[in-house]
Amino acid sequence: EPDDALSILWRRPARFGFSMRVVGFYEPGGPHGAFSNWFVHEPFRFDIPPCCSREALEAAGRSPSCAVTFGEKAVMLSKAAAMHDYASYDLIRAAGTPKEAKRLGRAVAGFDQAAWNTVVCEVAAAVTLQKFRALPTLADELLATEDDTLLAEVTTRDAVWGTGRSLDDGEDWLWAHRSPWPGTNILGWA
Repeated sequence: EPDDALSILWRRPARFGFSMRVVGFYEPGGPHGAFSNWFVHEPFRFDIPPCCSREALEAAGRSPSCAVTFGEKAVMLSKAAAMHDYASYDLIRAAGTPKEAKRLGRAVAGFDQAAWNTVVCEVAAAVTLQKFRALPTLADELLATEDDTLLAEVTTRDAVWGTGRSLDDGEDWLWAHRSPWPGTNILGWA
């Protein structure tokens, strides 16, 4: 499971050769806030990745593409598609805010955590890749972090997409080899 592999990596990063400086982000209006799935930006066309039952989605008469102005919508659309909940998919397509998309995504019928775990990293990679390819200004900000930097969504509210740590936890954790975090940091990894 990707969650397990990432959890192991972040608990013992030095074992895997990581001793990089961490660039933390969380609040859409804060430093590097554009990396957040809740950051509102210019629209880009998001294509549901094939791992989320894209063919079944199309067979159900739904378009696998949608203009999105925040990454959370793309994630939740992928979740609904992967679980074959097309009613939720339709509602999420119409969501106007990240909070609304998240709320609708939590209500996806037939949600199967094990099935989601098999695709969540691919979804995260698809959302971030499509977002930064489509939005050059945001891509420039991402590329400015340099290759020897590890990105981390720093929030105690989310130990799956984030680190499970806070920026208020002090400086030591900002060095991946000194103080591991409990979360999987899926968004930072992507």
